[in-house]
Amino acid sequence: MEMLNKLDQTIQNIKNNIVTSVPLGFNKLGAEGGKAIAEALKNNNRVTSVDLQFNDLGTEGGKAIAEALKNNNTITSIDLGNNTLGAEGGIAVAEALKNNNTITSLNLGSNALRAEGGKAIAEALKNNNTITSIDLGSNDLEAEGGKAIAEALKNNNTITSIDLGWNNLGAEGGKAIAEALKNNNTITLLNLEFNNLGAEEGKAIAEALKYNNTITSIDFRNNTLGAEGGKAIAEALKNNYTITSVDLSSNDLGAEGGKVVAEVLKHNNIITSLGLGFNHLGDEGGRAVAEALKNNYTVTSVNLRGNHLRAEGVKAIAEALKYNNTITSIDLQYSDLGAEGGRAIAEALKNNNTITSIDLQYNDLGDEGIKAIAEALKNNNTITSLNFRNNNLGAEGGRAIAEALKHNNTITYVELEGPHFSLFEDTNNNSVSDEVKATINEITKRNEELFQANINNIKQGKELDLVSFSSFLGILKHKISNTSNVNLKEEYQSIQTIMEKRISRFSHPDISNNLTTGNSSLPTIPEEFRCPITNQIMMEPVLIDSGETYEREAIEKWLEKNNTDPLTNIQLFNKNFVTNRSVKRSIVSFLENHPFSQYPELWEEVYIPKQFTQQLLAAMAPWKENEIKRLIEQAPHILMQPIIGQQTLLELIVEQDNVKLLEWSIKQLGDQFWHHPLVVKENGAECFKSMASQGRIGMAQVWGQALKWEK
Repeated sequence: MEMLNKLDQTIQNIKNNIVTSVPLGFNKLGAEGGKAIAEALKNNNRVTSVDLQFNDLGTEGGKAIAEALKNNNTITSIDLGNNTLGAEGGIAVAEALKNNNTITSLNLGSNALRAEGGKAIAEALKNNNTITSIDLGSNDLEAEGGKAIAEALKNNNTITSIDLGWNNLGAEGGKAIAEALKNNNTITLLNLEFNNLGAEEGKAIAEALKYNNTITSIDFRNNTLGAEGGKAIAEALKNNYTITSVDLSSNDLGAEGGKVVAEVLKHNNIITSLGLGFNHLGDEGGRAVAEALKNNYTVTSVNLRGNHLRAEGVKAIAEALKYNNTITSIDLQYSDLGAEGGRAIAEALKNNNTITSIDLQYNDLGDEGIKAIAEALKNNNTITSLNFRNNNLGAEGGRAIAEALKHNNTITYVELEGPHFSLFEDTNNNSVSDEVKATINEITKRNEELFQANINNIKQGKELDLVSFSSFLGILKHKISNTSNVNLKEEYQSIQTIMEKRISRFSHPDISNNLTTGNSSLPTIPEEFRCPITNQIMMEPVLIDSGETYEREAIEKWLEKNNTDPLTNIQLFNKNFVTNRSVKRSIVSFLENHPFSQYPELWEEVYIPKQFTQQLLAAMAPWKENEIKRLIEQAPHILMQPIIGQQTLLELIVEQDNVKLLEWSIKQLGDQFWHHPLVVKENGAECFKSMASQGRIGMAQVWGQALKWEK
């Protein structure tokens, strides 16, 4: 019944042209639900984003949506992933793309399009000049479909991101893609994982990379490149100046292939993310990579999981980490570290001040290795995410970690559970102090809240918060194995499918990587520096119980009237917070070089929590003034944001011809933003001119008063 009401409400909103997005993923709408949405979209001219992933639309539902897209000229992004559209549904979507000239992002992943559907999509892409991102992963395209897509890419000059993973392209398909890359100069992101590409296909793609100067990220995971294919790719990277991310995990590179890649790292100063997991590098390959990392100043994320590095290989990696000051994330799962390797890592962490996330799952560290790392954590102030799952950890090691966390104020995520350690059982042990019990219980609660927040983020295609991809995936699998709720298990499995097949969408970027330049002299302010409530740059950033960071004053005011996180809507059981020193240090450093006064654009776009928009729309049809005022009081900045199309809430209030409500609204803005002249001067002037020209003198006078607030 709840889903039916949600669907009916959404359809009504679409028909009334009062929404710009349709977020209905994971709702089992079926073919009939898809047809109903399609019918509503035919006459809509406001919706720009449609999310219908995981809805069992089937061929019929897919064809209905495709028909609606033929004449639609507002939708720019549509997600139809995991809907079993089949070849026939794919052909219908392809036909729509021939007429549609607004869609820029299209997800058709996991739809069993097969070669026939793939060829139809390819034909449409030849003449389409608007799509920039397309996901065709997990569609059994095979060689024929792959060759058709490759042919389309030779002439298409708009696609920048394409996912062809899990399609069994094989030798013919792989070589065709390689040939296309020689002439394509727009693709920047390419996923070729799980395509049965061997050494020869690796060599062909490597040859293409010598000519291609646009690709920045390429994913080769789970193919069969072997040492020869790996060497060819490595050789191509020597002279490539655009690729920043490369994943060669699970390609059986062996020690020899690992050594060649390591040699490239000594000279390459472009690559920032490197995946070498499950490649049988052994301690010999591990030592080679470690030696390269000592002098590499660009790699920030490295995956070495499952390489049987053993103690000797890990000691070399640990030694490298003492000198390396750029790596922020390292994955050493399944590396046979043992207690000796754990002690080596611990020693490195004492002196390393850049690593924020480290994954040590399945390493047989035991209590001795864990205790050594725990001791290092007492003085480490950079690590925020730590995973110790399945390490033969007993109560003694658990107590050591808990004690360390009392002294460490930067770690926001830690995973400890495994077959030999249970947070729930060991916290009942009388030998554990009450303070340690409280610490571990706090960890447990925080992990659960982060888990739920990230489930929601993935559904919305957002990034993961505060936790590495592999750690989160590990928790997800644990949840799937241990939940008895069939519906919940099915939802988690759907999330797992997305994560495993589209890993690149969920990486957590380091703040330093977001200091991109808007022009030669003025870097863009990183989103992490802005308070999600006010959009102002934070002067006193604090970390609350949900793991989110806000400006202290803004979150204090919020918590006076609410008990949920304004960004994630997570229930907050603990309203205490601590200064986020890591973010504060980064902001202070940024402002020392770039005065805040140079960034007036901060006040042009303000973040609004999703629930406000939903509640506001409900309060506007019919118009409920008291409810609208209640929402404005909680977040006055919502007045400045587009609510319906490009109309701001203030403009909608103006249309009500209610001078008192307008005056009250302006006062709310003035109280919170009086120190930002742009709010009252520029926007105020525009409203003043608009109302004066319409003869609304009373309202114009109200804004005239507002203009005097400038200070």
